Amino acid sequence: MINSKLVQILQTFDSKQRRALDDFVASPYFNKQTDLLQYYRHLKKLAAKGFPPEKLNRKELFRKAFPNQNYDEKQLNYLSSQLLKLIERYVSISGFEEAGILTNYFQLRYCIDNRLEKHYQFGMKTAQKKLQQTKRGDEQYFYQQYLLADLREKHFSSLKERRYDPGLQESADYFDQYYLFKKLYHLCAMLDRQHVVTPGYDKWSTISPLTRLRSEHSNNYY
Repeated sequence: MINSKLVQILQTFDSKQRRALDDFVASPYFNKQTDLLQYYRHLKKLAAKGFPPEKLNRKELFRKAFPNQNYDEKQLNYLSSQLLKLIERYVSISGFEEAGILTNYFQLRYCIDNRLEKHYQFGMKTAQKKLQQTKRGDEQYFYQQYLLADLREKHFSSLKERRYDPGLQESADYFDQYYLFKKLYHLCAMLDRQHVVTPGYDKWSTISPLTRLRSEHSNNYY
């Protein structure tokens, strides 16, 4: 059990994360199995002690999860599998909530789709302020600026107004900045790694298809 994926992932959590996970597993929205919560809370206690190998006996773990039942290997495996899936879902959701304005993005999409104008205007201001407070200049900054600009363009299109829309230009510009940032990163990484790995990388693949096509056809004139 000490080498199981369930124990290994719990070993990566600190005490604060384990408390948050406790709330997650206890939430009826995510989990309606009381034995799953009981099983997790026992493992949380073991995690605080560094998962002593002698405490990870499968029959003892089953007894903690199902106090009044005879040992069933399949039932324990199923419970462990379900708990692992729940923990992986917690990791995904908590990571999503910490990823800049991604939660705001889906809220704003909902507002646009359902014509919640006041909610949209307030939500867009909140998201823009939140993004401005993050570290500027990295790839995620440009990508999330693109997402917000794309939402402004979608909102404008939903209004069906015939006037200039800055959101469309901003969306294109931020996408280009994100794209070039990532392309430059990949090219630099290839140049760095080609000294230690074989075969070498195709650095042409980091250049946009349009630029590459233009370069290839230009050779026909010489």
